[in-house]
Amino acid sequence: MQRHAANSSGSGTSPTWTDTDARVDAAVFYAVTAQVNLANLLDRRDFLYADNNDNITPRSATAVKVSLAGRF
Repeated sequence: MQRHAANSSGSGTSPTWTDTDARVDAAVFYAVTAQVNLANLLDRRDFLYADNNDNITPRSATAVKVSLAGRF
C-alpha cells in the first residue's frame, strides 16, 4: 500500500479510488418492499477525506444496511 502525507505547509495529495457499492430491491408483500445496501464491497482501506495533517478520516469497512418500507 502506498502511503501519502502532507508537507509542513499543509498541502498534499491523497490517493484516488472508486467505490464499489450494490443495492437490491425486492417486493416482499403487496405493500411491503425490502432493500439491501452493500457499501465498500472490495473492502478498500482508503481515506474518506483529510482536512489537514491531524484530521484524516478513514473510510468504513464493508457495511450492510437493510430496510423495510410499507405503504398504507
